[in-house]
Amino acid sequence: MDVKIVDHSEKVERAVHELNAKGYTQSEIYVFSYDKYETTDLKKETSTQSVGMKEQGFFEALSNVFRSRWEEIEAKIISLGVNPDEASRYENELEAGKIVLIAKRND
Repeated sequence: MDVKIVDHSEKVERAVHELNAKGYTQSEIYVFSYDKYETTDLKKETSTQSVGMKEQGFFEALSNVFRSRWEEIEAKIISLGVNPDEASRYENELEAGKIVLIAKRND
């Protein structure tokens, strides 16, 4: 697993290319920002993935409907195999306006 934190949306594409150079495909890269619409736009621009039922499971994904944005992001990050302490650190980065990219191999 590799994580990149960037401070501006214009740097996301470069970070994706760096992860590609490490052997990750677009389907193995997940982009997170606090703003849901920005996340959607960045995923479209970079052809990266969403965390969904495949990663979270049906009940966990369904639970996101009832969670705050922070709880939803945390649950998605943890579903990728990040421990809760690290997930909390990434939440702090997101709160500061940064963008977090997590690359995880599809085994």
